[in-house]
Amino acid sequence: MFDWHIHLHVGSSIETGDEFQWNGVTFLAIQGHRDNEDLFESSFDAFCQTLDTLDHVFVELDGSFVCRGTDPVWQLDGIISERVERVSGLELKGSGDGRKIAEFVQRNIEVLVPQGKCLVCEIVAAGWFVRFDDFKSRFLMG
Repeated sequence: MFDWHIHLHVGSSIETGDEFQWNGVTFLAIQGHRDNEDLFESSFDAFCQTLDTLDHVFVELDGSFVCRGTDPVWQLDGIISERVERVSGLELKGSGDGRKIAEFVQRNIEVLVPQGKCLVCEIVAAGWFVRFDDFKSRFLMG
């Protein structure tokens, strides 16, 4: 059972000012803008290889992966999407310690966002888009 389910992609965003509640947390929704140039700074193969070198991470050839940790317990299941041989997005489902998951995402995913762009997060159950930094600080770290 997962605590949350999100989609991540690179984009530019404009704050709309609309607030919404999800899982007891108030977020500020954004209107995302995304074009063909909004891709992560990594090829699909290079990203999969990087993940595969990490402890407690198992990567399948199709780009799905799972990583987990203990003390405290956490798990992150993901699917990597690609376009023109570059990572275009990630679907993530997580449970357990949000701080550990936030650290993993910061070390291995946020670093691939091109300068001047932001990491956009769709909270699937809510159907809203937020900046990942907002999701991380208000929900994962909160």
